[in-house]
Amino acid sequence: MEGGPLKSRSPALGVDVFPRLSMQGVRYEYADLSAPWAGRFEQTGHHWFYLVQRGACWFQALNEPGDGLALEAGDVLGVVHDIPHSLRDSPATALPDSPSRLPTQPGSHRDRARSASSTTLFIGSIPCNSDPLSELFPTLFHVPSDGSRESRRIAGFVRLIEDEIAHQQSEPGSSSIVRRLSELIVVELLRVAMRHASEVNPVWLHGLTDPQIARLIAELHEEPGRHWSWEAMCRSAGLSRSALDRRFRATLGQSPSRYLLRLRMRHAAVALAEGRRSIAEIASSVGYESEVAFHRAFRRTLGLTPGAYARL
Repeated sequence: MEGGPLKSRSPALGVDVFPRLSMQGVRYEYADLSAPWAGRFEQTGHHWFYLVQRGACWFQALNEPGDGLALEAGDVLGVVHDIPHSLRDSPATALPDSPSRLPTQPGSHRDRARSASSTTLFIGSIPCNSDPLSELFPTLFHVPSDGSRESRRIAGFVRLIEDEIAHQQSEPGSSSIVRRLSELIVVELLRVAMRHASEVNPVWLHGLTDPQIARLIAELHEEPGRHWSWEAMCRSAGLSRSALDRRFRATLGQSPSRYLLRLRMRHAAVALAEGRRSIAEIASSVGYESEVAFHRAFRRTLGLTPGAYARL
């Protein structure tokens, strides 16, 4: 990635919690919508980012309890891990029976004279396999337009992204700038989420604020291809094997070895999608001496062989 990995240091932790944040394949579009309208998002393979630029809308996570969330102009919402969700002009509008995207257009071709629309959404999407760090993310991020520092900063980043998108045909390096600005938006969303994690997702918060678990997480992300034996992980965390396994499972809901496996497979998926290295090279880069073992682990984790995944 141009410019190297983006790092966000948390003074409370003293470790780089987000050492390999990298937004690859990000895409932005506009939706100019007139009521009644509705969209149903399922099995898209993407994380989603919504900014309500004008009007209002209603969000609902389809497979989770809750009555939904009213979004107003200036509100930002991040939907992670492709959780099934819907957007519509109001809760009274019926949802489509099957997945249905909203009509969108790229920012560089957008007709800004569409005054008939009642709601305008700025929509970003990024493939779920593009960033291994998303394993740590909460399911939802919500930043209301309340005049807070985070809200103002995200709005500023979005304005810069819009400007880049509008001129990306004529300006060199535009895609790199858009990607870096996207990473900054994610950092701001994570800052908000960490402040409110005790209300939203305490497991996620504890996984980052337990200094010994956080230190191991940072090192796993920094060197996923390293030979990570139990002894090495225990040494990194400064814990015995039983204590590490117990605290890791309690905070992140899985064992350290399972977490490392998923992390490595996400790194491998990104490399396969890029198509710059052979499968053998990718296997080695994520810690596998045997290509056969890598094939087996990749297929067991993602349901496809590395070769089939690379051809998608």
